[in-house]
Amino acid sequence: MIYVKSILAGIACVCVASFLMLEAMSAYLSVVYRVEAGPRGWNSSFLTSPLNWFLTAAMFFGGFFWEFRRARSK
Repeated sequence: MIYVKSILAGIACVCVASFLMLEAMSAYLSVVYRVEAGPRGWNSSFLTSPLNWFLTAAMFFGGFFWEFRRARSK
C-alpha cells in the first residue's frame, strides 16, 4: 500500500507541476507578446525533448520518495 500511495503522490506531483508551469508560461508569454485575447498556438515538439523527460522523471521521483519516506516513518 505504501508503494501505491507513493506512486499516486508522484503522479499528482507531475500533474500539478505541469499545470502550474503551463499557466506560468501562458501568463509570461501573454505579457511579453502583449496578447490580450484570442487563440494561442503552441508547438508540441517540446514534449520530445530529453530535458523535458528528465524534469518529468525528477518531479515524479521527488513526489514518490517524499510520500514513501513520510509513509515509512509512521
